[in-house]
Amino acid sequence: MALSKKKRDERRREMHIDRGRERRAATAQSRKKTVVKPTRKRSTIKARRTAKAAPRRTPEPMSSPEDDYSAKLSSVRSELNSLSFRTRNLSQSVNQLDNNINELSNRIQNIRNNRYLSQTHLDTMFTELDKNWSTISSNIQSYSLEQSNHLLGRQSNLEANIDRAGSLDELVRYGALLSDISRDIVTAENSVQSQLDDYQSQYQTLDRDLRIAEETVSNLVNSSIGWKNYEHPVLAVNIHDMTNDRHGVLTLTNQRILFEEISEEVIRKNLFFATEKKTTREVQLDEPIGSIMVVEKGRVGFFKGAGLYIKFKPQTRLEELKIDTSGNDDDKIISFYNYIVSGEADKELEPMQENVENNAPVRCPNCSAPYQEEILKGQTSVKCIYCGTVIKL
Repeated sequence: MALSKKKRDERRREMHIDRGRERRAATAQSRKKTVVKPTRKRSTIKARRTAKAAPRRTPEPMSSPEDDYSAKLSSVRSELNSLSFRTRNLSQSVNQLDNNINELSNRIQNIRNNRYLSQTHLDTMFTELDKNWSTISSNIQSYSLEQSNHLLGRQSNLEANIDRAGSLDELVRYGALLSDISRDIVTAENSVQSQLDDYQSQYQTLDRDLRIAEETVSNLVNSSIGWKNYEHPVLAVNIHDMTNDRHGVLTLTNQRILFEEISEEVIRKNLFFATEKKTTREVQLDEPIGSIMVVEKGRVGFFKGAGLYIKFKPQTRLEELKIDTSGNDDDKIISFYNYIVSGEADKELEPMQENVENNAPVRCPNCSAPYQEEILKGQTSVKCIYCGTVIKL
């Protein structure tokens, strides 16, 4: 008997439900059989990777007797070459000092030819140094040459023995002999230096003062200063005039203090770039050296560096000059200013025929009135306060 449609649908639904139950039961059974592996920690994994990446250490090979011999031979030869170099230079300091002293004569003559007649002690010191050095230099050179030849002979014999050495023990013994030669070289070097010390000290003192004179001559090349009779430069240094913001050369002579401003003038330019320039020098300060009241150190400039304050006497009505210097130029200016105002500069220079120095009374040639104002050192003329006549001193 045929089933109705309703019954057929119910039977199909039951069959579908039974199949679903079977599938779920099979899935649950398969999950129970699955084994979950434990996860490894990252630190453990990293440690194992590092252990795998680290190279294996191989034991260092033992050095052979031949290698030890070669290393020692190389060391001994290197030390021998060093001692040979020192020995050949044993007389170098003697020859260097000899050349330096011989050059002094031309250096002094050069500054004298360029109007620098101050610091006549340079000539006196050179004459004495040259005389004494000429007497002793040949003995020092002979001694250094004798010691050098003796030590080189010992080194030559030792070098031949080293080349014939057949064992490491022999090289060790020759190395000890090299130490003996090294001590003898030090003794010879000290002996030569002790004989040079006094002459080197004299040369260094003379060279220091001579360099100041040479710098002065160099700074006055192309100077615009008009020199007066019996006037000679004593010191010229590059400075920055902080009072007026100018760069130039400050010059002290036995009569005056001067400042030359140095500037560059563009002669030709291409668009925004200067293609040709001209250096100009113009005297901006020209006063008797006696117009200065005091020169004292001070800190000037943006960074408060070394500098000087030059204060002038009230009657000059000049503004205080604040200058920025470099190196030890501030000490030089103070030292040479004192050298001038103390009269030492005039003593070293040719005689000065000045009424000021002779303290002779000054009278006006026009009205015969006496000039009773202070006459500053370096002044070459004054003006009569009664008739206005210029009185030459």
